[in-house]
Amino acid sequence: MMTEAKKTLKKDPILGKVIATVTLPKIIFRSCLFQEICRTLVYQQLSIKAGDAIYSRFYHLLKNEQYTPEDVLKHDVSDLRQCGLSGQKASYILNTAQFFKDKNHTIDHWKTKERKEVYDSLISIKGIGPWTAKITLLSALEDPDIFVIEDLTLRNVVTHLYSLDAADKNLNKNIQAISEKWRPFRSVASRYLWAWKDQK
Repeated sequence: MMTEAKKTLKKDPILGKVIATVTLPKIIFRSCLFQEICRTLVYQQLSIKAGDAIYSRFYHLLKNEQYTPEDVLKHDVSDLRQCGLSGQKASYILNTAQFFKDKNHTIDHWKTKERKEVYDSLISIKGIGPWTAKITLLSALEDPDIFVIEDLTLRNVVTHLYSLDAADKNLNKNIQAISEKWRPFRSVASRYLWAWKDQK
């Protein structure tokens, strides 16, 4: 897929220059959708270093790196806050654990569902918004054509590279229009843009 994706994305000369100068980090696809969402919630709005520290304490609390919803639900908000999580994030993780305990679906089940069905299911969980749901589709479920307009880093990188006006009330619409050129590989384009930012 990557060969076809790069061929398509290089038709955009600006993104082509990014691709020529960036090495994508190795992608780790995890086998548990529940764990991936918990990890995303932990790291949201944190530096990698801070996220690593809190997530390490989180799974040590659960005494299992391959933790299940049941493992999480043995604890309450107070327990999770001791890991460094905010009360809000702790509540969101417990809500997510209850959802996945009730559904009892494997990641293979979710991969067979239409994108919209998965997205709608995820945002029905209190605390899971569009950003988290789309990041989950892009990463854990390996959807090749997701563009997370809600992601501040992506918006800033596209605004900079394409010389857009950050104060323009139509900024998001303009960014979406640019991303349309990257179909059906918007996820791959996003990974290159994130990597470009990380390497600056």
